[in-house]
Amino acid sequence: MRIAKSDTVAGLPAPVARDLVRLYRGGTFVQELADTLLRRNGVEDTEAVFARMEKAGYLVKADTDDDPGYLWWEATTRGNALAMASFGKPVTLINGGPSSRRPAGTRPGVQRRSRDASVRGAAKDFRKLP
Repeated sequence: MRIAKSDTVAGLPAPVARDLVRLYRGGTFVQELADTLLRRNGVEDTEAVFARMEKAGYLVKADTDDDPGYLWWEATTRGNALAMASFGKPVTLINGGPSSRRPAGTRPGVQRRSRDASVRGAAKDFRKLP
């Protein structure tokens, strides 16, 4: 997934949303873990943020019997995609076109040698060995 830093995800700036989901990637964690991250970025209503992230499909409540006093969350597949999102610009080819314009296995400026020529060259080198 590629997003811009200026985008918003579930009402949050994209970098904050990505950092939030990264906290929950790879396991289930309590909501209080992310409260400090959100407050540091100027978000006071953390309950509403988690509700929007759940509605958008990035986080889901986890059923755990370990600690009934806390609300546990985990990232969904869509949330993991957001966690791995890049803010970089896409790489384009020098010519600006798709690489399918060239025959498979060729690069611009490189001539392909025939297989027979390479075999003959290898045979000549083999004969030079003592």
